[in-house]
Amino acid sequence: MILSLRRKQISETAMILVLIGLGLSTFAFNVQLAKAEPITWMVDDDGPADFTTIQEAINAASPGDTVFVRNGTYYEHVVVRKSVSLIGESREDTIIDGNYAGSPITIEADDVTVTSFMIQNSNITDLAAGSSSNKGILVGDYRVGWLISENIIRNCVLGIRTFWDAKNGLIYGNVVENTSVFGIAIGRYVINCSILNNIVNGSNTCGIHLWGWSENCSVSNNNVSNSFIGIAAISCSGIDVFCNNICNCVYGFEGSDSYPPLNRIFHNNFINNTINAIEYDVDVWDDGYPSGGNYWSDYTGVDLYNGPYQNETGSDGIGDTPYTIRNWKNQTSGRDHYPLMRPWPREHDIAAVDAVCNRTWVYQGHSVGINVTISNKGDYHENVTVTLYYNITANKIIGVETINMLITENQTITFTWDTTSVEYCHNYTITAVTNIASPDAHPSDNTLTDCKVKVRIMGDINGDDIVDMADVSIIIDVFLAELWHPRWNPDTDLNQDRIIDLADISTAIDHFLQEFTP
Repeated sequence: MILSLRRKQISETAMILVLIGLGLSTFAFNVQLAKAEPITWMVDDDGPADFTTIQEAINAASPGDTVFVRNGTYYEHVVVRKSVSLIGESREDTIIDGNYAGSPITIEADDVTVTSFMIQNSNITDLAAGSSSNKGILVGDYRVGWLISENIIRNCVLGIRTFWDAKNGLIYGNVVENTSVFGIAIGRYVINCSILNNIVNGSNTCGIHLWGWSENCSVSNNNVSNSFIGIAAISCSGIDVFCNNICNCVYGFEGSDSYPPLNRIFHNNFINNTINAIEYDVDVWDDGYPSGGNYWSDYTGVDLYNGPYQNETGSDGIGDTPYTIRNWKNQTSGRDHYPLMRPWPREHDIAAVDAVCNRTWVYQGHSVGINVTISNKGDYHENVTVTLYYNITANKIIGVETINMLITENQTITFTWDTTSVEYCHNYTITAVTNIASPDAHPSDNTLTDCKVKVRIMGDINGDDIVDMADVSIIIDVFLAELWHPRWNPDTDLNQDRIIDLADISTAIDHFLQEFTP
């Protein structure tokens, strides 16, 4: 009996403890749901703020917080070990200076943003590419989801550097100048990194450098200049290098040891480099036809033909012969099969350049001839729809024509305007409008308003908006005159049979005293 009672007491105690535990768990769960909102911490080295140094603010921040740094010069070597956003007030005046003693910023956490700083003066005495003390911004090993944007980085050994296995990063809109080794360097096993819209100038070794089994990265819309090598992809796979300007380098692009899927280099402008491109292996140097390849400032080919095999008459903005890529043994390697004749971007550009009417006025019911000239100023063959209006605000259409145009071609289309149903005694403005399927790079010249035509009452020879005896008298003055006769007046040939006779007088009488009433 005593044993049973004790068992009952133990059971009841255990139940109470379980209930208490559940209550505490629920409380803890609710507390977790009520997590504090992200905080913005203010840093100012010369004024009221939360902190006077960037590192103090980062140390105090929690994941998801923002550290906002006001303008000033901060002699620091900032280490970011939390998922925070580090934002400067302006990239011209918010300066992190390494004082030639180490990297100004090192990222050792996932989901970190660094934007709008001027970052300068890393350890220039340590030129080893693998050193952690000589970068403007260093992204550490195994980091995921980082953004480095809108910074100015100068006078560092390496401007922006990622180490091993960094993934899903974006390097966007930075200016990197005067680096001793690399401007932007992507380290080993980096996956899904985008290098976009950066300016890289004056790198002693390479402006943008990808290497060591990095995969599925893109390098696009960057301006790289005055570097020993502009862009390099070494031992990489699936790297897309496109829409970059690569100028005034010793080597514009270097590629080697690539493996499937191959790297693709297309739609870049290689301008005034000593050697525009060199490779050990064969990469892909164009985006097929009609998209095209790259622009090479030393390309000497011509553009007389078009089509995938460049054997159809008519230019297409693509060179008729491939551009040859050389390897380090000065032997032929890859080929850009579709080199561009003009720098990228290729443009769709159609213009209406002229419209000429063969008369300045016409009788209602007669016709006017109008010649419209269209020019293809772009880099593509175009199907062009031309619509001619005599009152565009009221959508009054004279006609619609569709033409096919080659590059640099001009074509003149003749429209015939039948004015039978057009209201008389008005001056009509003639407007030509061109349309193509693709967005036009310069739409302002797609519409042309270039001539006016007045429509008169039939028989209003003197143009005073009424048919009266003054008009009949003009017909009588040239009665029986034909086309060859010295007294011939085409305005009196109302029925257009090339003789002035009773039929014309009859036509005028049919409209006698007809006048314009506003």
